[in-house]
Amino acid sequence: MNLQFYETMDDKSKEYILYLIEQILPNFTRSELRIYLEDIESKPIKRTKNTKSKTPTKGKGYVKIGADIDKKADLSKLNPEQLKTLFQIFISREINDKKAVKWRFYQNLKYMSELKAESVKINQDPNKYIDFIIETSDNEVLLASCHDILELNNYNNVVTEIITYAKKENLLPDQVIFATSKSF
Repeated sequence: MNLQFYETMDDKSKEYILYLIEQILPNFTRSELRIYLEDIESKPIKRTKNTKSKTPTKGKGYVKIGADIDKKADLSKLNPEQLKTLFQIFISREINDKKAVKWRFYQNLKYMSELKAESVKINQDPNKYIDFIIETSDNEVLLASCHDILELNNYNNVVTEIITYAKKENLLPDQVIFATSKSF
């Protein structure tokens, strides 16, 4: 029998869930939280014209994330359903779909001290397989693809999209990262 942790919790009050979510480190910034909520609710945000980068990333659906390091997000304004989703993705890890894996991967990116990310662009287009375009201070470009289950079909689709992207942008990625919940 597989019990879900959230459903078996004794205290599901907003204050307690908020306390647990505030323990997620590094903390969400305002822009990260906004992009996270829009991604989870499948409402892609509009790109701004001030998104500049060394690598041309003109593809639709990519938005720069993490530029406002000093602006901590106010989680108290979230509704109970949004708090529940944050809890299930980051605390109990009950949700293991593509979006959950993508956001847990992003949180891990923020921890990686050896990766000196200068720019991180996140995909909000559900039809694309490249979820992150990471540019480092060493002028390297890393492409990351997140999946709940990495099957051969998903792998082949990612490889095809990377080849298309590399030809279109005239660049060769230095690394390709596959982040999955399960793989076969």
